[in-house]
Amino acid sequence: MIVCDTGPLVAAALSNDSDHQACVTLFSELHEAGTELLVPATVVAEVGYLLAREAGPRVESLFLRSLADGDFSAVDLTAADYARMAELVVTYGDLPLGTTDASVIAIAEPQADRHSHAGPAALHSGPANPRERTDIAAVGPCPSHNKVAHGERCQELV
Repeated sequence: MIVCDTGPLVAAALSNDSDHQACVTLFSELHEAGTELLVPATVVAEVGYLLAREAGPRVESLFLRSLADGDFSAVDLTAADYARMAELVVTYGDLPLGTTDASVIAIAEPQADRHSHAGPAALHSGPANPRERTDIAAVGPCPSHNKVAHGERCQELV
């Protein structure tokens, strides 16, 4: 299971992006391996905005179609996620870490590390629940390392 951030999704969609081929290859390999690709709702909005601005509505529509077709799975945020995001943006305010990046981390953190936020998140059950998985990596920002981890497993988030 991979939680995707904006940068790699936008790069994969824009052929003129310097990371385009690397991101297309990454997502293709993950898809072929049957890896579930999660996209927090905040990331969906940010990617849509950037694709519309940079490439127009047709490319934005292709991204939305990839969600509708199941290539990526959109993840709605819970009250517990927003509470954790609030903590993260303050803790990593010097980066700065914004709302979207914080949502990627909040979704990627395993349930065991989020025991104080288990209330609303505990309403979600079953093995497919991303909040209960321990095999999650993130494609996106890693505040602990102050870098973007394009497809690299960030042990701080897992």
